[in-house]
Amino acid sequence: MQTPAAEPFSFAGGPTGCLLVHGFGGSPEETYGLGKFLAAQGYSVLGVRLAGHGSTPEAFYRSRWRAWYNSAEEGLVELAARTERVVVAGFSLGGVLGLLLSQRYPLAGLITMGSRVLVRGNRRFVWSPVLRYAFGWRDPSLAAVAELRQAVAAARQVLPRVTVPALVMHGRDDRVVLPANAEAIVAGIASERKELVWWEDTGHQMLVEGPHRLAIYERIARFVAAVAGSLGHPDRTEVLATG
Repeated sequence: MQTPAAEPFSFAGGPTGCLLVHGFGGSPEETYGLGKFLAAQGYSVLGVRLAGHGSTPEAFYRSRWRAWYNSAEEGLVELAARTERVVVAGFSLGGVLGLLLSQRYPLAGLITMGSRVLVRGNRRFVWSPVLRYAFGWRDPSLAAVAELRQAVAAARQVLPRVTVPALVMHGRDDRVVLPANAEAIVAGIASERKELVWWEDTGHQMLVEGPHRLAIYERIARFVAAVAGSLGHPDRTEVLATG
């Protein structure tokens, strides 16, 4: 169905569901193109809107990371009620929330795209808890950054307990979330099946811009098909690839 950019969206399909979770400060618009592509492949798709996102700056600044998680969780429960299995595909913050969801729900697969699990690499991010209390009254966005930091820290703690089949993708030219984060996710999770795919000439917004957008959609669809059983169930696969 057609939907305004900031609104959640849903496509009816087969027994495999794809939960799409957008990034920090973004909206379902970031995942809508991917959602249409996956729906055309016959999958049931739900693109959630995280609490405080896609509305006003004030609502975003007041939102907290546990409310973001709750939004993703509610979408997962809704999609699981009408499908046999669910794959979570999370962009940036969405991947962080996907890692956390994998600890409470039996996901068929998890896809992270440009997601952060390292605190280092961004001074504003590192010092956000201090800056929040020192300057938050002048820069309310610091509250949201501090909440993001807490979500990232929570996800980093659960990495050794993540066992779901995982596809980790990152742009080589990502300057928002450094590529070292993708390596940290793959090294940290305990999944027997985990794949790290790099995309050349690609920045952070890999789903909406860059030369490989359609190839990224296709790569995601292949992973979903594999974990859903269409391409078999290898006992152990670890692939380091480009594109």
